Amino acid sequence: MNQRRAPQQLRAKLTRQHLLDAARRVFGEDGYASASVDDVARAAGCSKGAYYFHFPTKEDALLALAEDWSTGQTHRLEVALARGATPEAALRSVVEALLDLDGAFARQRLLVLELWLQAARNSKVRAILDRARSAWRRILVVAFSRAQERAPEQAADLALVLRHGLLAQACLDGASSETQRERAASALAALTGPAPLRRTA
Repeated sequence: MNQRRAPQQLRAKLTRQHLLDAARRVFGEDGYASASVDDVARAAGCSKGAYYFHFPTKEDALLALAEDWSTGQTHRLEVALARGATPEAALRSVVEALLDLDGAFARQRLLVLELWLQAARNSKVRAILDRARSAWRRILVVAFSRAQERAPEQAADLALVLRHGLLAQACLDGASSETQRERAASALAALTGPAPLRRTA
């Protein structure tokens, strides 16, 4: 019986992930208010019944998406903090991840703006994003403190403001990924100093 349930559980998990990925695309491209449950189910290649099995309402998908996105971002920062061989390297790694210098989350910038917009109207979304921001700030304060910055709390706040500003600016002016990376690199240098020169083999 357990052997039969395992594939079913795996299928259910995959279906939920397909629905979440579809919600990410649909809410990001069309906006949460304009999107319907039908749109998300269709984009996931699932039935409406499958959608309601995993998410009782449209809002539940939004909340799951906000949680998934913010948890992923927090994990990236935690990994970056642990990865640094020195306090200075850890700080640089954390700020690089925060500013999305590798572009891993750049394609989700419209979704992030949509989450911000919904947070202004929906206290549940706001609570998720507030928790994430607090977690990111704690990680940044640790990184700046270890690197012996004089005002780690203010530096952490500045890093968060820079991140949000860069993301909003990229959405407003339609910046290319390359332009966005250049702006992020410039902000990174302002916060942590220029990157050390790498020796070529």
